[in-house]
Amino acid sequence: MSKKIILILFALIPVILISQSNQERLSDLETQLSKIDKSRKLLSNKINKQKWSIYKNELKTYGLPSTTFLEHTAYFFEYSEAHEQSKWVAHMITPEVTELGTGRTNDFRVDPLVQSGTAEQDDYFNYYPTRKKGEQYDGFGYDRGHLAPSADFRWFGEAVSESYFYSNMSPQHPDLNQKKWAELESMLRGYVIRNNVPLAVITAPVLMADLPKIKQSPNGLSIPEFYLKIAYDHTNQRAIGFLMANKELVKPLDMYTISVDDLEKLTGYNYFPNIDQSLEARYNVKDWFSEYDKGSVEPINQNKLPRGHYNTETVARQMNKYRKVTVCGKVVSARNSRKGHAWINLDRKYPNDYFSMMIYTEQLTNFTYDPVKYLMDKEICVKGEVGKIGNKPVSKISNPKKISFMK
Repeated sequence: MSKKIILILFALIPVILISQSNQERLSDLETQLSKIDKSRKLLSNKINKQKWSIYKNELKTYGLPSTTFLEHTAYFFEYSEAHEQSKWVAHMITPEVTELGTGRTNDFRVDPLVQSGTAEQDDYFNYYPTRKKGEQYDGFGYDRGHLAPSADFRWFGEAVSESYFYSNMSPQHPDLNQKKWAELESMLRGYVIRNNVPLAVITAPVLMADLPKIKQSPNGLSIPEFYLKIAYDHTNQRAIGFLMANKELVKPLDMYTISVDDLEKLTGYNYFPNIDQSLEARYNVKDWFSEYDKGSVEPINQNKLPRGHYNTETVARQMNKYRKVTVCGKVVSARNSRKGHAWINLDRKYPNDYFSMMIYTEQLTNFTYDPVKYLMDKEICVKGEVGKIGNKPVSKISNPKKISFMK
């Protein structure tokens, strides 16, 4: 080997050593960071568990519906062996719900806390092996509806996963579970975020002795006819209840509100026995629904309307019956669509409207006034057939004679 080559090699040795040293240092730093991340995750889990412990102790101070309850990380429940679902589930929705840590886990499983065993997948649907497709789904017509929704726990993965125990499931009609029930869950989370306060929530199927069973269910899973949800805001000292039939519901969400007292009379439970009982006898819809702060109003009392007249709360029953009825309410919003059609909303603003009156562009020439501008804030009655667009009642009006003004 020539002296020249030897000299070059000796010159490169420090570079190689420095390069190796830098690579090792980088590897050490990455190892340290990995350990820190792991420690951070463990510490974060401990913090979240401690938070839930505090929230659950707070929930206990309000009182639970019974003393024979079981306890998971983030919620309490009492199980019904006769109906193979919980009698009630109690949990807290907290301001941390804005932290989007964990999405759906879908790890549905039997709850180990229930010694007698819970419902399971075969109570809701079956998979059958087939030669061509591998497996064929056989549904029984009901969703595995969460009582305490997983999204309320999304800031702590362990709690999200526990929400998929079958003790937290109940057979809900898909059109309830995926629509109005989901809207209710979202509304309560919105309340927490908007007001920056925690909510104590109790959710329950209304379990009666003679409920029908899912025929294919090996464990005899009962099908509730109604579900209830109760929310208590300790900070602002207010409570409200909701009662929904286990079917598709088309009315606005606030139409399903009910006092906690009335729910207790229905089921026989005392849901929050330690809170001010006067709160359970009353509620104000405007406290819970933000749209009322933006100009929406309560429907006209149906008992004060003449025969054949309906308020915007009851008119949904008249959809597609092909007979002319009169609907009365206050115009709270009005607009022209992209195609120029006039849309007039009574009592509730779009898109949370109860009832709409529609006037096609070509029929606006029948009016001596601009309905969108002139009818605003006026109490009117609209006569015509009540049709359906989406799930909402709509009357299509062709001339001003179909509109009368209330005194």
